[in-house]
Amino acid sequence: MLRTFLILLGLLIGLSHCVRKSVFLARQQHYADTLGQLRQSLESLETSYEKCGRVVGLLRKQSETHQQQIAAYRDSLRFWQNREGQADSMAWQSISRAYQELQAQNQHLRQRLAQLDTEKNDWFHLYQKSQLHQQLLEDSLKIQQTLLESAYASPYNYPRRLWLYENAFDCYVVNVARSQIRFFWRTTDDKPYRNLAHLRRTLQRQNKVLLFATNAGMFQPDYAPQGLYIENGQILRPLDRQKEGYGNFYMQPNGIFLLDSLHQAHIIPSAEFGRYAGHTHWATQSGPMLLHEGQINPQFTPGSANRFVRSGVGLISNSQVVFVISQRPVNFYDFARLFRDQFGCREALYLDGVVSRMFLPEMGRYDQDGDFGPIIAIIK
Repeated sequence: MLRTFLILLGLLIGLSHCVRKSVFLARQQHYADTLGQLRQSLESLETSYEKCGRVVGLLRKQSETHQQQIAAYRDSLRFWQNREGQADSMAWQSISRAYQELQAQNQHLRQRLAQLDTEKNDWFHLYQKSQLHQQLLEDSLKIQQTLLESAYASPYNYPRRLWLYENAFDCYVVNVARSQIRFFWRTTDDKPYRNLAHLRRTLQRQNKVLLFATNAGMFQPDYAPQGLYIENGQILRPLDRQKEGYGNFYMQPNGIFLLDSLHQAHIIPSAEFGRYAGHTHWATQSGPMLLHEGQINPQFTPGSANRFVRSGVGLISNSQVVFVISQRPVNFYDFARLFRDQFGCREALYLDGVVSRMFLPEMGRYDQDGDFGPIIAIIK
């Protein structure tokens, strides 16, 4: 009875957070769309402003040339006025007509120049207003992102099951600061755990309870982690810097899921690990990254037929992550889209494929089999 109550409570908490998140996501999308349109308008305004400036510059040069020609004609008129004779009179009249025409052209040019100067100032003021509007929208986006993170900033961990893309996904939202997240690879006798049942039995002998567990990334034939693996501050496997190789691990960019000394979560491209190397307590390297800076990995193809059961982890905020496993095969693009669209993640990392398992009693999921390397777990 108590267990049923706790499951219902967790689902209700999850539902309330989903509603708040949906509202914030809708607002954020509206701001993002408006900002995109404004940026296009700004580019158009900037182009028009620069074009207007170039035309004004050309007209100014033309006006200066006209002024020089007018001065030359004026000197010629003075010269012919001091001479006598019919030929001189005809020359004077011809130069006089040319002088008058040039003055008329110059007057028109000055009017056009004044008009363009006004237009240029109008473009500039409109451009300034648009820049201010852009700044206000960008500030609003930051506020919405903060609110979105706070909408998920629950002190509780809770499960969700999503039905999307003709598939079902089991998800577990975890408050990192309030959870004992641990990584496990080998037992005290230096043998790999290999499955969740082995880990659970070991913890029970230590009077500890396994609340959640899933595979922690890819591994080699001897069950050793493929790439960087840090357990309780100790580097047990070095960073794999190789850019090319066989398998999903080397699909670029690959990345690292880590918890730092302040117990904050990060998902970063492998190339950026140097900034965290001195203060990382737990870490696993895997690949590819599903999301980076809010963008789906460009190597993924919408509608791809490359479908497998997949598991991954997404960063909601530095204090909250979500672990996801699909119940049926799914392609990379749709799997990445789930983290972005359903949880607002900007960073997400693929953990593994068909070997993936998840132990999540709160959702009635008790996977304890498997045959893999490192494990991410929450214990108490």
